[in-house]
Amino acid sequence: MKRSVFFITFLVTTYTFSQNLECCKTIDDVIDKLEGNWKEEYSNYEITYQFDFSQELGIVNEIVKKDNELIILECPTNIELIKNGSGFRIKYMYLLSYEVYDIIFLNDDKFLIKNANSKIEYVRAVD
Repeated sequence: MKRSVFFITFLVTTYTFSQNLECCKTIDDVIDKLEGNWKEEYSNYEITYQFDFSQELGIVNEIVKKDNELIILECPTNIELIKNGSGFRIKYMYLLSYEVYDIIFLNDDKFLIKNANSKIEYVRAVD
């Protein structure tokens, strides 16, 4: 009985945290879905994250709208998409460090990334 409960718990946990990227089989598919403007779904800040993959490395600009003017908050963050055995990861490269997140869910309107320390949910920004 204990084994059955453990096995069911293991399966449910694995399914819950597995990646849901039916839309994306290649890095180019992920780029097509990610490119554009996103906002954190549960954030109090009015920051738009602009994902751009027109260069060799992708970049993310943090943009705020003030007095009908778009202002880039700081230098863009370089990003790299990585395909691994179980799905895709996104690597944010800062000046002296980096963070790697698993892409858990991605579609046209929403995406979710997660690492050991945090989970961030984004929705497509409509301006």
